Amino acid sequence: MIELFTKQERLFISFLVFGILLGAAIRLYRSYVEPSPKIDPQLTLIEQQIKEKAAEIDSLLEETEQFPRPVEPVQQLVVSPQTSSVKKTSKTRSILTPIDINQATIEELIQIPQIGQVIAARIVEYRKEHGNFKQIEELLAVKGVGRKKLEVMRPYIFVQDK
Repeated sequence: MIELFTKQERLFISFLVFGILLGAAIRLYRSYVEPSPKIDPQLTLIEQQIKEKAAEIDSLLEETEQFPRPVEPVQQLVVSPQTSSVKKTSKTRSILTPIDINQATIEELIQIPQIGQVIAARIVEYRKEHGNFKQIEELLAVKGVGRKKLEVMRPYIFVQDK
């Protein structure tokens, strides 16, 4: 008789078939002994309520991001070289209402987040050379103002239509 497999191959195939049958038997046993957990309808109701509350919170957060928030005062430590004493100073950078970038002075522009002395001067200089801004996006033409910086500044500025 012709043998298709060697003794080692037959032994390996036997172990393989035995392993598959044993795994199937264990799975079948577990399905009878440990039935799959049934989902409690009350849990699905609670899950739905949580999702609704999360959506409500997200919408409230989006609404509050549309309005400018007052910025907390920044405290700095100043060391005087003559007396070696430490003084606390505070700089307040807060804007309660948005400002018109066509009318704003350098000092007013500095109060806007992401705008320092240099960029404020560049905005005023650009305004003198090119005339009033027609849209907020025109600030992108000012050196030092990119898309990310403009998005941070946007709640604090507007362009007055004339």
